[in-house]
Amino acid sequence: MTADKLWIGYKGSDAELVRGMTLAATVLRKSLLEHAERIGCPCGSEEWLAERLLDANLHDENEES
Repeated sequence: MTADKLWIGYKGSDAELVRGMTLAATVLRKSLLEHAERIGCPCGSEEWLAERLLDANLHDENEES
């Protein structure tokens, strides 16, 4: 999915916020991948990201309970 598809439907300051969040996420992911390559850890891999998303979702569900 391209970033342009993420921005569909957003206008004005909301669009700028979504674009900024997309850029921040891209920079953070790049840094994680460089870190992982440098020291040999799994940070930034697809599996690592999936685990973080699962952890975040479980945390959100626990807060709602």
